[in-house]
Amino acid sequence: MNDFFTFQITLFFACLCFLQTGFEFIFELHSQRKVQFLGGLYITSALIFLSPLSYIFFIIPILTITSSTYLLKKPYNGGSDQLLFYVSFGLFIGRYLEDHQFSLSPIFLFLSFLICLTYFYAGWVKFRSSSWQNGRAFWQSSYLSCYGPLSPKTSSSKIITQLILVFELLFPLSLFHPFLAIIFIIGGMSFHLGNIYLLGLNRFFWTWVICYPSLLWIAKNYHIF
Repeated sequence: MNDFFTFQITLFFACLCFLQTGFEFIFELHSQRKVQFLGGLYITSALIFLSPLSYIFFIIPILTITSSTYLLKKPYNGGSDQLLFYVSFGLFIGRYLEDHQFSLSPIFLFLSFLICLTYFYAGWVKFRSSSWQNGRAFWQSSYLSCYGPLSPKTSSSKIITQLILVFELLFPLSLFHPFLAIIFIIGGMSFHLGNIYLLGLNRFFWTWVICYPSLLWIAKNYHIF
């Protein structure tokens, strides 16, 4: 993938992420006017990502996430909004570089570092928690599922937990070779689809997927092996 195509795919995924949030605000939480207003901002931001507008307009998605946190008194979807804020800032810089015909590789490096850091940190926190090591935390989290809790089988919960820990802690290895990047990207998409089914964390999927094209670009152009 060349620089231009990779960046356009990234912007497309960002558009989907913001569109999904906007429609959620408008149709699922329509009783509050401020939430409807936020939904409009998210949809506007989504359209900006697909437009040829100057980089200065890319400030709007950053302000949208900030406004969302301020008006709702907390991030709408926790760590997803935090990551999306930094990603939106990166896309703002990326459009500036694109407008001035500079290399986009610094943005791909930034987004790749960001996603590797978030996965590794999440894995490290779980690794230090006894409830995650013995699988109890995974089983307890299933109580948040709209499909009801999973069967309390300690062995299966522990195996799934260990797989999650290995995936998150080793995710930075995806930078070493394109093949590893593809494997971890498939694993990441499967992981987030599982979170959608189990916990309803639907926006987590698109927020992390935004960074995947950059990760693959870095692995192909700067791989170690």
